[in-house]
Amino acid sequence: MPSLAKTDLCLFVKDRVRLRMYTNSAVRVVSSRIRDGATVQYEKFPMNDSGTILIVEDNPGTRETISDAVRMRGYAVETAASGRPVIKQIARRQFDAAIVDVKLPDMSGIEVLKAIKALSPRTEVIFITAYASLPMALEAINGSAFALLIKPFEIEHLLATLDKARERQRLADALRLSEERYRLITENIMDAVFLLDLDARLVFCNSRAAAVTGYEVEELRGRSIFSLFAREGRERALALMARTRAGQATPPIFEACLARKDGGQVWIEANIANVMKDNQLVGRLAVARDISERKRAAEAATALYETLTTREREVLFLAAEGHTNPKIARRLSIGVRTVESHRANLMRKLRLRNQTELVRYAVRRGLLPLDIRRP
Repeated sequence: MPSLAKTDLCLFVKDRVRLRMYTNSAVRVVSSRIRDGATVQYEKFPMNDSGTILIVEDNPGTRETISDAVRMRGYAVETAASGRPVIKQIARRQFDAAIVDVKLPDMSGIEVLKAIKALSPRTEVIFITAYASLPMALEAINGSAFALLIKPFEIEHLLATLDKARERQRLADALRLSEERYRLITENIMDAVFLLDLDARLVFCNSRAAAVTGYEVEELRGRSIFSLFAREGRERALALMARTRAGQATPPIFEACLARKDGGQVWIEANIANVMKDNQLVGRLAVARDISERKRAAEAATALYETLTTREREVLFLAAEGHTNPKIARRLSIGVRTVESHRANLMRKLRLRNQTELVRYAVRRGLLPLDIRRP
């Protein structure tokens, strides 16, 4: 372990090789891999915005080394040598982030993570461990840990990860301020509103969003938006998000099928917009409406259209364009009575009552442009 001595004017950082002096109490670790009792070297680094970090590590040497480095980064630090005291510390005050060893003498780091998230959901948790495994990594991710670092690691890597966790937290705090504004204006509208952070996790949903998905509002908060989509819709949503993150143009309206909590499915049409704060992207807002009835009607219309014969489809197209029966007969080289028969059959099959409904049907089917003109 390096020995540290701080005076009113200078900070001395001593390792096995040399003694170095700085006139600023903020320093940056630039070398050495952290192990139990590792040697660490430092250099001057600009002070960060204040924040309080909890370090939970049972090895005294590692705990002190990480504490010194984090404190010199500009953060306030509290420490714990085991898991159970953490619960009391979290209940007493809120920490901005926690660095937690997965293997503790009294409880697992995963249990500590769950306790922290239960008492302080905004606290970001970074795991450190020398005993990594795939199941552990998956459990950490599912438990909403920010990162999992494997010992030995570069202390600079830990500090950079901590800075990223704090940056995400600042963005999340800005998003929460936006949430309060959205909450006031969205509870009484008929569209579902989903406010997402940059990782596509749900920060806020209105009551209509809960009704559409079948989940309670509290169940939705913190979920990945992708978990709400049916398989095909999930793939389309992931592709859309990838294009958005790459800065590529995306369509203003997005249609997809959601998987409801009760096992049902609901089609939604969503408009997605960026949420900005001080010219910085902090999240995304999706406003969606249930278009299931429209989809079912379109599917029924398609099924009815499939019952038409080829000749009936030809008559449908020409009739929608406004041609008279005699003109249709000449165009198709058939008799007028035959045209009248085909026209009556297609009207019956498509359940259309008059020419206006026939034209609307043709437009919805894409058989005609919206600005058709009579010949």
